[in-house]
Amino acid sequence: MDSLSSEGMRTPRPRLFRALGENEPPSALVIAGRPYRRAAHLKHDSWAATALYEAENGERVACKFNRVEPFALRLPAVWIGRFLAAREGRVLRLMHGIAGFPKWVGPVVVEGREFPNAVAHEWIEGCPFNPSVCVGDEFFPRLRDMVTALHSTASPTSI
Repeated sequence: MDSLSSEGMRTPRPRLFRALGENEPPSALVIAGRPYRRAAHLKHDSWAATALYEAENGERVACKFNRVEPFALRLPAVWIGRFLAAREGRVLRLMHGIAGFPKWVGPVVVEGREFPNAVAHEWIEGCPFNPSVCVGDEFFPRLRDMVTALHSTASPTSI
């Protein structure tokens, strides 16, 4: 999470602790031939930068750009970002059609180049989890059903 300066303004984390270093998620991208524009930054931490994108027709997707910034001592990190994106994409494709799981929308292309460290899925309206918020009676049974479906569908080698 970014910190607040003495003037109350948000200051970004140091480059080392940002998945994309000094960069932000791109302002535009293409998925399945459809252009999207960045509508909002959702987070940017050590592992990923996530943003909400919107197409002209109003369709919205969440896109996560996994780590590419080198770790301390300049250890390469591109491999872990690609691994995490590929793994998440496999899970999303595997869980296609299972209630509660967002639909994988396709490879992410920026300026004509596919980003192997990125994964995008349909936008599901909601709010960030907060332990102090009471959830409805259906929340935990639905979560249990999703976890059960994931474990019955996925084997360790399939993800």
